Amino acid sequence: MLHFALQDVMLFVCEAFCPFPFLPWRCAMPEPTAILLIDDEEDILDVLREYFEEKGYRVFAATSGEDGVDIARREDLNMVLVDLRLPGMDGTQVVEKVRQINADLPVVIITAYPSFESAVKAIRARAYDYLVKPFQMSYLGMVVENAIREYQLTQQSQRFQDRLAEAKEIVNRVKDRT
Repeated sequence: MLHFALQDVMLFVCEAFCPFPFLPWRCAMPEPTAILLIDDEEDILDVLREYFEEKGYRVFAATSGEDGVDIARREDLNMVLVDLRLPGMDGTQVVEKVRQINADLPVVIITAYPSFESAVKAIRARAYDYLVKPFQMSYLGMVVENAIREYQLTQQSQRFQDRLAEAKEIVNRVKDRT
């Protein structure tokens, strides 16, 4: 009985912290990175969708804040890109709603109508960044990549902490049996 428990602990630790993700027991392919685009201007939405799909992202799109929040509730996203001025719910309200769904999910606000007040409002809502249109697509791509990388590292760190806590619990159970 003790032999199997130690073997389970060793496999668990190896899977959780193994630097070689290509080993046989780590064969699950990761899902493509998913982003949500929210803009009421269809032309801009189409350009952004095409740009990110060409980069290999799985793209969800919405033309209103309400529809975007519904998608954020249903889908496993890695980031959100939202226009500030939307009919109904504006971009900062979307940030606040998304934060209620997933507090760590990065949300970048884009706007053609920048103001000091809206930038402060975006910061207070905990937007990841605030970009002014027009912008270089390469710059937007860099901001999105950095936001996603930071989000993924945060998620990975949380998973490792959870797995470490589970491993400690298993080790303590094994100690108690001996």
